[in-house]
Amino acid sequence: MDGGSSPTMTVRDIRARIPAKSTTQTTRRVRPSPAQRGLALLAVIWVIGLLAVMAMDVLSAARRESRQGGDRLERARMEAAAEAGLALAAQALLRGAPADATGPHAFDGSMVAVEIEPEAGKVDLNLASAELLRALFEAIGEPRGTAAALAAAIVDWRDNDDRPEPGGGLEAEGYRRMGRLVPPRDADLQSVSELAEVHGMNPELLRRLSPVVTVHGRQAEPDLAMASPVVRQAVRSAAAAARLAGLRAGEQEGAPPASQPRSPGSSGRAFTLRIEVVRPNGGWLRREAVIRLSGNRRDPLWVHELR
Repeated sequence: MDGGSSPTMTVRDIRARIPAKSTTQTTRRVRPSPAQRGLALLAVIWVIGLLAVMAMDVLSAARRESRQGGDRLERARMEAAAEAGLALAAQALLRGAPADATGPHAFDGSMVAVEIEPEAGKVDLNLASAELLRALFEAIGEPRGTAAALAAAIVDWRDNDDRPEPGGGLEAEGYRRMGRLVPPRDADLQSVSELAEVHGMNPELLRRLSPVVTVHGRQAEPDLAMASPVVRQAVRSAAAAARLAGLRAGEQEGAPPASQPRSPGSSGRAFTLRIEVVRPNGGWLRREAVIRLSGNRRDPLWVHELR
């Protein structure tokens, strides 16, 4: 080796000349702070929770749809069973054997019970005299004065004149003075529930009166053989009996003739049919209809009401 040349640098010498700081800077790793790690964890938890809520909502909607579908199917089955009960009752009436329809009967897994009630045994609101109506109100527990006023109000509701009935009647002008929005019909009542609009009626009184009155009887006197004890009591009361006897004998002068039925087949009998359907799972349905036997072989049954 030439004595005037620079000494040879080894690898060790080169490494020794590299500052220690440079080595540290190239090998140090950046670590997230505790606060950053906490935020990341919260974000993950929030996303997981949101996904869980969405999954539960989807599952709940699926279950709800399934339940509603099952409910609709059960409802359809009960409706079909009620229709079958109505048909069974109608056929029994046409055969003249209403007892055959009572049941209970099995239909598509449902139990169907049928009740048949003749309308002829009730007081017809459109044809009964004021005296019979008064006697009926007394029979269900109303005082004589109140009973007379209620009977007069019903007569004024159905007649077509403007003269209030004595004893508490009220015509259209009186209804207007009282602020009543619905004036008297001045024609036949279309349903028993229409009584709610008549002056003097209230829900409790209507509840007691509804089982013994009808708009489908089409006769001035109910058939006592089919009547309830309340109706029999009203018909047989002294005042009602005297009035009805006078009408039958034609003793009252100037009395307007009783309105006659205006539709064909009116001589036929009317019946209220009550159908109850019970399903094995506890489902329950009730249907009620008023039908009439028309006497016409081609069209033997008329349905007046269905509810």
